[in-house]
Amino acid sequence: MWRKRLWVVLLLSVVCVCVGMVGLVRARTMRVHLPTQEAAVRQPLTVVVTNPVGAVVVEAGESDRVTVSGWAEGTTFPWPTSQERETLQQVALQLVEAKGRVEVRVHFPEVRGPQSLSVHLHVTVPREAALEVHQQVGRVEVRGLRA
Repeated sequence: MWRKRLWVVLLLSVVCVCVGMVGLVRARTMRVHLPTQEAAVRQPLTVVVTNPVGAVVVEAGESDRVTVSGWAEGTTFPWPTSQERETLQQVALQLVEAKGRVEVRVHFPEVRGPQSLSVHLHVTVPREAALEVHQQVGRVEVRGLRA
């Protein structure tokens, strides 16, 4: 009888150790907010958003301004290293104005190791603006535009 109890205790101990190890090696997510950028524009206007990986929400605003805000997110396995934190800090958001056109670009640094990066943007544009979104992976949501 005591051998049976010993085996049960041993089996439960092994299960607890395995569950604990899975908790230690799960993926971790880091987030860095990107500085908000804004540009005053004139109509007619085309807004081009290029974000390779992440989510893009474009919303009609009441003013003649293009405003971009968002955050970069990095997922690492099993925990973030200082190099991976530094890589996340290097994600950049650019707002480039040209005649009748505003381009929103996301710059991703080169990623090494088991890290994945994504950028989530919220873009507010004039209601009558034309819109182009270039994205490879992620969700795009457009609200309230007439064009």
